[in-house]
Amino acid sequence: MFAPNPSQVNSYVDAVITFTDGSVERWTFPRASQISGTDRFTSGERFRKYSQEGLLPVNEKRDVWWDLSLFIEKDVKKLEALGKNRSLAKLEYFRYYNQIPHPTKKFIRHGDLSREFDSEMVYQYVPKGVRRDNKSNS
Repeated sequence: MFAPNPSQVNSYVDAVITFTDGSVERWTFPRASQISGTDRFTSGERFRKYSQEGLLPVNEKRDVWWDLSLFIEKDVKKLEALGKNRSLAKLEYFRYYNQIPHPTKKFIRHGDLSREFDSEMVYQYVPKGVRRDNKSNS
C-alpha cells in the first residue's frame, strides 16, 4: 500500500462451489472495501494481503490453495449440515483484477470503487478423500 513500490494491481479472489446435485454457490473472501468500521482496518487488510500476495503466484503456492480448499470444504460441510445437506463436487477459484493507473495519468477520488475487472480461473479443487501428504489434486 505504501512506498517505495505500492501495488499497481487491484485484485480479489472468490470461488464457485459446485455441489454433486449440480447446484452452484459462490464463496467470497472478505474484501476491505466491503467491510465496515474497525473490521476494515483490523481484518480487511489481512484478507487483502492474503488473497493478493499469499495465494500468488499459483504455481508456487499449490499447498496454500490446497489448505484454503480444505478450509472451505469444512466450512461448507458445516453449513450444509444445517440446511440442504448437499455434498461438494468441486471448487473453482477465480481471480478478478485490474491495473491501477498512475496518479499523474488518471485521478481516482478516495472512495471510488473499481467496477471493471478482468478475470481468470486460477485453481480447481476436487475432493478426493486423500490426506494432504498424499495429495494428487490439480
